[in-house]
This record gives sequence, structure tokens and C-alpha cells, in this order.
Amino acid sequence: MKLWDDYKEVFYLDMFTKYLTVYQNMLECKEPTGTDYSVYSDFDSYMKKLDPVAGYLSSKFGKDKAESLVNDFLFCYG
Repeated sequence: MKLWDDYKEVFYLDMFTKYLTVYQNMLECKEPTGTDYSVYSDFDSYMKKLDPVAGYLSSKFGKDKAESLVNDFLFCYG
């Protein structure tokens, strides 16, 4: 069984490495061009109103920090 365990590790590591290479190539081929983020503004504005995360973050970090996280990090385009 030891030989099989060693083989599995090599096999799965090799397959995972191939997967990551393909994934990285896919991401690099589809890099955004320009700086037009207008397509995100409607979604972020919509989500600021509906997403319950602000209330949760307020209870954990306080109102000011929660607003900063929501407006400047999570939904910064809205």
C-alpha cells in the first residue's frame, strides 16, 4: 500500500499543478483593459441597500468601521 500512497501523491500533485497552470493562463488572457468601472456602479449601489453585511459588521467592529468597509472595500464602485 505504501507504493500506491506515494503514487497518489505524485499523481494528484501533478494534476493540481496542471490545473493551476491552466487557471493562471485563463486569468491572464482575460485581464481587464482600461479603467471604466461603470458597469459595477449599479450593482454596488443596489447591494449597498440590500446586503445585510453592514448590520453584522456594525455589531462586530462599530458603525464607523462598518461603513468604511462597506463603502470603501465591499461596494466601492457604488
